[in-house]
Amino acid sequence: MRDTAAEFFNLPLEEKNKYATQNDLQGYGHGQAFAVSKKKTLDWTDCLMLFIYPSAYRNPKDAIEAYSAGVNKVGERLLSALSVLMGMNKDTLQEMHEGVMHVLRMNYYPTCSMPDEVLGVSPHSDASSLTILMQDVAGLQIRHDGGWVSVNPIPNALVVNIGDALEVFKYKI
Repeated sequence: MRDTAAEFFNLPLEEKNKYATQNDLQGYGHGQAFAVSKKKTLDWTDCLMLFIYPSAYRNPKDAIEAYSAGVNKVGERLLSALSVLMGMNKDTLQEMHEGVMHVLRMNYYPTCSMPDEVLGVSPHSDASSLTILMQDVAGLQIRHDGGWVSVNPIPNALVVNIGDALEVFKYKI
């Protein structure tokens, strides 16, 4: 997956623009193409976002197919474990997510001549239930006790974020 993403982001801009985001979130764009808030500091990232589940939305490539299937299994196991931890039947959260669209987002952070004036991705919370992140570079931070804490990458590991939707489920159940 890393090699496929690197190959894509190394393409000339004209080639990447063939996959440009149109009227939905799927496709290639710059950080600002996916921004939901108006801010003065710009995101400094190129992004390729693809729908991967349900599979009817997917435009498969071998690496994306294998990676998305593996991440989907991880997500299913996490939802099962979280269901049990929340005092529910192990299938409850998985059933609540049946048919919910999953998105694969690949970010590339090009070198910037003014790094103090941009961010890789602006501070935000994930609206989803779970975010499963393959983190290759340092820079990810989480908000904790009013400050920012760095999340150091661990080779061949995944970072899992509990999103806003799962936070809501916690209080509704």
